[in-house]
Amino acid sequence: MTKLDSLNEVFNRGLAGVKRDISALPDFEARINKLEADLNRRLEGVKRDTSALPDFEARINKLEAYFNKRSSFIALSASSLVGIHGKGIYIRPNNKKDYNSATKFCSDIGGYLVEISSEEENSFIRKTFTTDWVIILGGSDRITEGNWKWAHSGDRIPMRNQIGFQKWAANEPNNHASNQHCVHIRPNGEWGDYDCQLEDYYICEVDLI
Repeated sequence: MTKLDSLNEVFNRGLAGVKRDISALPDFEARINKLEADLNRRLEGVKRDTSALPDFEARINKLEAYFNKRSSFIALSASSLVGIHGKGIYIRPNNKKDYNSATKFCSDIGGYLVEISSEEENSFIRKTFTTDWVIILGGSDRITEGNWKWAHSGDRIPMRNQIGFQKWAANEPNNHASNQHCVHIRPNGEWGDYDCQLEDYYICEVDLI
């Protein structure tokens, strides 16, 4: 065999290999197409999962806020006057605040400024918390003069001559000096209106269920 023949044989073998590779290209292209389709399906799945993330994040944030409130509530309970009545825990922190600040503080620990709806509850509040001090309650007529409501529940607070539970003292509410739009309970258990800007002790109510 001449050197030319030998080179020709090598070339033919290489050409045969190239032909085999070329003949395999359609299958290769099909596999690429299948892989691409699979990747597109996975991408759509990721997009769907990603679109759900805002709701998921909101739920996580809600849970985190809940546990932060509970942690604050537990820490506060250790340094405050605490009582349990019915389906609620009542906490009187050892500091004074005005109505707005007290409202925010109670909300931050998962509760609200106390609302009294019965003689039994009023007696419990008086005996447990109001021995020497008036206590801010969660009601006002700041939205409409004379239309007293509990802030958390939105329930109406009746006047002395109206049906429903109330403990207004004689001649209360009187809106003295035209700036008394919040409610407090006195050591004798009766209610009066007062200036919402004044700082006093307050009670946070936290529902057990």
